[in-house]
Amino acid sequence: MVPGKKESEQANGDELGWQTLTFAGTGKKSTGKKTQGAFADGVYRIRSVLTNKSLVPNGSAQLASAESGTKSSEWWRFENLGDGDYIITNTETGEVIQTGDDLYAQGTVFETADRTNALNQRFAFLSLGDGVYRIISTINSHAIDIMNGKTEDATPIIQWKYNGNTCQKWIIETRAQAGLPDLEEPISEKYWHSLTFDNETDGFTSENAKAAGTYTLQDSYHRQVKKHCIWMAQPISF
Repeated sequence: MVPGKKESEQANGDELGWQTLTFAGTGKKSTGKKTQGAFADGVYRIRSVLTNKSLVPNGSAQLASAESGTKSSEWWRFENLGDGDYIITNTETGEVIQTGDDLYAQGTVFETADRTNALNQRFAFLSLGDGVYRIISTINSHAIDIMNGKTEDATPIIQWKYNGNTCQKWIIETRAQAGLPDLEEPISEKYWHSLTFDNETDGFTSENAKAAGTYTLQDSYHRQVKKHCIWMAQPISF
């Protein structure tokens, strides 16, 4: 904090937490309660205040913009990690948003990749009022930004120190707000790992019947065939 400068006079507050840091001084042990984030866990669209375009993966493992409503990949699943940080997972690809290799440089393009829960895959949503947010990378406090404020489709999405420009402001929408039905809930990895089979030869069985033939297990949410989930079922008698 600059001496003599009031907290309310700070325009940006780039160092997350400093403007709101307080000490309770209760002497009581923390209960470890989950921190309430800006959004409940669920599916959302991230739309630019400047261009009205949505954040989408561009097919080359990078983040870009696209006209809202034109791509099914514009929907993202927000998951609060319990401390106000979020993992943002694309509902179509199953990959998460992350800061690129040059973690601290301004202008680094955001990527999509497999989830690792690393700091470069964590983000915070800070309200600017009127339903508008800036989205801040946990690892470096840089904001999600549209490169050079361009309005064309496929414009790269980069990180930049927050400066209040409109290209760093975002509207977060639910599918209901967009007039769309909810997406099917994903089948978790925990669920897939819990599945059991008699063996790889006999395949699926129950108390009274079994399926014959060759089958694959497919995650209907990500449309991905799970690894090691191809099974051959043979007829048997009970």
